[in-house]
Parts: sequence; structure tokens; C-alpha cells
Amino acid sequence: MLTNLMAFACLVVTVLQINSPAVAQVASDTSQSPTILADSANPVVLPGIVVTADRMPLPLLSTTNAAYVVPVRLSQQSFRPVIANFVNSMPGLRAYSTGNPWGQAAIDVRGFYGGGQSQYLLMTYDGIPLNDISSGMVDLSDYSLLEVDRLEALNGPASAQYGDFGFGGTLTLLPAQVSHANFNRGSLALGSFDGVEAGLRLGGHLGSRDFQATESFKSNDGWRTHSALKTQRAVVILGNQAESGGSLNGICSYGHTREQVPGPLTQDQLSADRTAAGTDLMGNSLTDLRDRDKLLAGLTSSVAITNKLTLKPVLYAKYERSDDIVTITNALGHGTDLFSSGGEVSVRFDDSLFGHQVKLVGGFSGEYGHLETDYTVAGSGNNAAEAITRGTGKREVAAAFAGGLIRLIPRLFVAPGVRIDYVKTRFEYKDALITRDRQALSQSETVASPRVAVGADIHEDISVYASVAKAFKSPTLVLLYDSPPVYSPMLPPPGYLTLSNGSLKSMRGTSYEAGIRFANFKSLYASLSAFWYQIRNEVEFDPVYFRYTNLGRSRHRGLELAISATALSRMRADVALSYNDAVSDSGEFKGNQVNGVPKYTYDLGLTCGVTKAWQLQTRISGIGQQYLSLETQQELGDYATVSLGTSVAVSGLNLSIGVQNVFDKLYNVDGYFDPMRQQYLYYPAPGRTVVVAVNSAI
Repeated sequence: MLTNLMAFACLVVTVLQINSPAVAQVASDTSQSPTILADSANPVVLPGIVVTADRMPLPLLSTTNAAYVVPVRLSQQSFRPVIANFVNSMPGLRAYSTGNPWGQAAIDVRGFYGGGQSQYLLMTYDGIPLNDISSGMVDLSDYSLLEVDRLEALNGPASAQYGDFGFGGTLTLLPAQVSHANFNRGSLALGSFDGVEAGLRLGGHLGSRDFQATESFKSNDGWRTHSALKTQRAVVILGNQAESGGSLNGICSYGHTREQVPGPLTQDQLSADRTAAGTDLMGNSLTDLRDRDKLLAGLTSSVAITNKLTLKPVLYAKYERSDDIVTITNALGHGTDLFSSGGEVSVRFDDSLFGHQVKLVGGFSGEYGHLETDYTVAGSGNNAAEAITRGTGKREVAAAFAGGLIRLIPRLFVAPGVRIDYVKTRFEYKDALITRDRQALSQSETVASPRVAVGADIHEDISVYASVAKAFKSPTLVLLYDSPPVYSPMLPPPGYLTLSNGSLKSMRGTSYEAGIRFANFKSLYASLSAFWYQIRNEVEFDPVYFRYTNLGRSRHRGLELAISATALSRMRADVALSYNDAVSDSGEFKGNQVNGVPKYTYDLGLTCGVTKAWQLQTRISGIGQQYLSLETQQELGDYATVSLGTSVAVSGLNLSIGVQNVFDKLYNVDGYFDPMRQQYLYYPAPGRTVVVAVNSAI
């Protein structure tokens, strides 16, 4: 039923776009965006980068958070075959896969570790939020390089503009624009483990209207037993482009993912066979699986009410059906139906008042989400699967927000902001092995998230800023009510308990940040940021009580350095360095590093244009000092890997070859302590992999 409704919504979006007149007097959010020649042999980013992640289009030097912009270059598909590789080019962000190298990637930001169960980063696609209302997660493997034009990251709490999903920052995926040269393209990549990725991107103009469609397919057998991946995604974007540069865009997409999940290994299993699948407590090989269908429909617009006042409405609806297999102690079926819809209306004011430049934004937003979920264990013989837990959940959010940038004098500005959120979660259980019909739990809270920042242009190419902000993160439906049940013969019949904790409190924090930026866009961009979070109620897994719980207090402080420099016209170096000191600040383990958070991360790249058509690329990336347990401070093990690539472009055709982990280093990308086995478990990373890719203008 919901699938039919979403299909109908896509049809409505299409009809609205085809039958609506061109939008008159529309203000564009991207009229000053850089031109990115993403498929040429020597990609160029022209001056005037404008970021929109803070709700107001601002020059990069006027933002008051650590801000990073990375073009997604299709010419580097073999060198960096997935979007997660480009995310790692931005300091403070770490994207990594614990299974198939082309599969689902967890994303951590500034030391906030979700462990694949939660996420502290708000992600949007052309203005539409992507985070699901159950866990806050987004699967980056859904998106292909053919579809995404560039990434914008704004690190630091965004609760003052976007609510609790923006606790650690925002990441915006901006789709390719029809106006780019050679927009119509086809691509094909072949890689290790029988990897195949193919895509087609077409677009054009019908009068004042733009249209584009992208279809992509991905298949990879994986380097470990039971780690195969298949994804398919189609997206259609229809837009009206006014002469003033504005737009009314309709977006509709469908995606399907089927990914086998091999799970973690013990140290003995690593020593015996790193390519094997993990096992459950009984020694059976894991059969875990992610099988999901996703639909999205949305409308975004910017309409100029006057030449100083702009209205920006956004509407969207999302649906996801999943039939997963998950294992904590034994294999369980997990079926969910997840529907959410929402929207916002904001008004932007841009003018001079009493001789001072003023940019203001304010508005209202809301979202409603509904979850149907059950965990089952398969019966024997002809018996049907038996439900262990079953229920329905809801998450409702209503918010008002306001912010701005005011230049007190030409080179000094302040940027205040505040958002007030009402968040309510409710879960009603149904009859199953360990849940009872109409047993209901709920939480609600009203939270104000203020922020104030000050910045100064100390030179036309140099700016500094400092900010202080309050932020919050409500516990998700998964952590509160819907974590996988755990079986133990030591428990009373039926022998299951849940990891969820309905009494979790929301995380609260205060962030202090300061930074300096230098931007001569023709040759050099450099950014250095320092931050300090004081956090209450950070969520961690408690191995003693075997459930999620709140830490008393924790502290996150660190440094982020980004450098992108061009030398000798054809050589470009990119540096992303992060230092994260995330520690418990109370209790028995005060001063211990929070598990899952590397203290040091780095990603260093060098691109050299041998000729106008031939490029060479190399990257060195790695981490240092990550722990598997807050209590024991057992180290994961430091690692560094080297990647090499080369690409040749001739008459609209681009051929590239890339090798990741050139020296075939054996390392583990993540891990944790399992209290049931009383052992450390590790997620091994693949060895040397090779990808050959070709893309061509059509």
C-alpha cells in the first residue's frame, strides 16, 4: 500500500513539473556556485565557492563552522570508486565499510561513533533530508559517482538550524547539473571480486525546464565469504529554470540493495582465515543480510517575493521496506516498514540596514515518521517464523528556527541563530514472545539550541571565526525500543532480552570552536579549526548491564587541518588531518578514550597532470590510536594504506585504472569487545584491489 502511495507521489511530482508554468522571479541558491569540470583530465574549481549547508548561500570564507567542499570526479572512479572515498577527503569525517568494500559505509564525525547503529551527521540530497527516523542512518552505497556532483560538509553542531540529527554536523550531496559540459554520460567499472558498476546519465532542456535521469547498477561478490552486494538505483529530477536563475525541482528516486553481511571475526579466526564469515555463539557461519527497497519523492523551490525577500519551501516523503537477517547471538529475521514525510518553509532576507549588510533566515519545519517492526526466529519443519518482538513506533518533530549574518563593519560580522524543537517518540508493542499487546513507552522534550558566532575578514583571502553553540541528540527509536533481541540459555524462558533502553536521555552538549581560513581559489585553500565539546549523556553500550546506556559526561576536543594546493599548473596536493581526543569525563574510567574513535586520521592526496589528457594520482590514508573498549583501552591497531591511479581523457572518453591498498596491508577497520564471548571481535579490511573504469560522453 505504501509503495503504491510513493509511486503515486512520484507521478504527482512529474505531473506538477510538466504542467506548471515556469516559476517567475525565482532566486537561486546556487547561482554563485563554482563551475566544476568534473570529467576533464585536469579538473578545475573556479573562484567564488558558495556553500548552502547553513541555509543561506554564503561565500566559503563567511561560514562560521569548519566547511569543506569536495567535487566528486567521475574521472577518478577507479581510484576512488565509492562516495565514501571522497568523504574521507574532508577532515573530521570518517567513512568506512565493515563488509563489502563497495557496500554500506558507517560515517563518524568529530569522534561521535555510531557503530553502525546510529549516526550523528545530518545528510541531505539537494535540500531533502536522507536520515531515516528509526536510526538516523544513511546508506552512502545507494549513490553513484555518476549522480553526485559535489559534497559540502559543515562540521560542528548544526542543531541551531537542523535539529538533533545535525548534532555533529551536516553533509550535503548535490546532484550533477544539466548545465555542465558533457552532462550526458555512460560509465562502466570492473573491479576485484567480480565487481561491476554501470551507469547512464541523461538530461536536457525543454524551454525553461530541465530534466535529468540517472540509472546505476552495482554488483560485487566481496572479498570475504558471504559478502556479496547488489544495488540498483534510478533517479529523475525535473526542474523549471527561470531567467533570474531560480528553480522549482521535483525529485523522485527508487533504490534496491541486497548486501550479505559477513560480520566480525575473533583473533583466532583472523589468524586462520581473514576471508571467512563470522560465526554466532554456537559456531555457525553468519547468514546476515540487508535487503531493502527505498522510495523518495520531493519538491524544492526558491521563490523571490521581492528582490530582498525569498521564500523557500521543501516537501518530501520517503518509504523503506527491509527484510534483514541480523545476528547478535543467533540469526533473527528483522522486517520493517518505515515511512516518513515532512517539510519546511523558510524565508530569507538579504539587504542592507543602516549601512550594514544583513542576511536573515527563519522558518518552520516538521517531520512525521512511522515504523512497523518485528524480530522473528524461524521455526522448525512446517512451523511459521515466530515473533520475538513486534511493535509500531512513531517519531514526530516540530520546530521553529532563525539565524543570520550581520556585518557590523565591512570586515567584521556576527552570526546568531536559534532553533526550538519539540521531539516526541512513541512505541507500542504487540503480542510476541517477550512483548505484550498495547504495552507502550514514549518520550517527549522541547529543546532550544542557540548559537552565536563572530567572524572577521582580516584580508581579502583570509578570515577567522569563533563560535559557541548548544546542541542535542534525542535517542533514536532503535536505541530506545527496537534493538535486536539477544538469546542466552542462562535467562528464564523464552531466553531473550533486548539491548534497547527506553529510559535513555537525550545527549546535550556545548561546543566551542575557532578557526582560520585562507582561500586563493586559483592556487591554495587552507583551513585550520579547533573545537571543544562538553557532552552529557553520550550513548554507549554497557557490557555489564548488556544494554545501551548514557555516559555521565564526556569531552570531545580536537583539531582539523585541510589544505588543497596547486603548483606548476598541473599538480595538486590535498591534505586532510584530524586529531580527536574523545574521552570519558566522569566515573571509574574518567580520562579513557571513547571506543571506536581514532585519535588521529589522515588522508593525503597528490594529483599530477603529465599532459593535458593524462593524470596520475596517489593517496595515503590511515588512522592512529583507536580503542576497542572504553574500559580496557585495548587498541585496534594503527594502519596506513597507499592507493595509486591513472586516467586518460580523449575526446569525451575517459579511461582510468586504480589500485587500492597497493602493498596488500593486513589491517582491521573497526572492532569491539563482545561480553557474551568475552573476546574482542574485529572487522578486517580487504587487501589489494584493482578497478578499471571507462566513462564517455553521449
